[in-house]
Amino acid sequence: MPGYRVRCTLATKLVNELIEAADEKQLTKTVARYGRVDLLCIDELVYM
Repeated sequence: MPGYRVRCTLATKLVNELIEAADEKQLTKTVARYGRVDLLCIDELVYM
């Protein structure tokens, strides 16, 4: 039985990465990379 693909990131890091990807015209690629995981854990949402 295969395992789940899990990625953990901070909310601020995710937002900054998406903004930079948009500026560099790489947003689709970045979003697709996050879309390949089964579970995305986003920490520190309260601080946003």
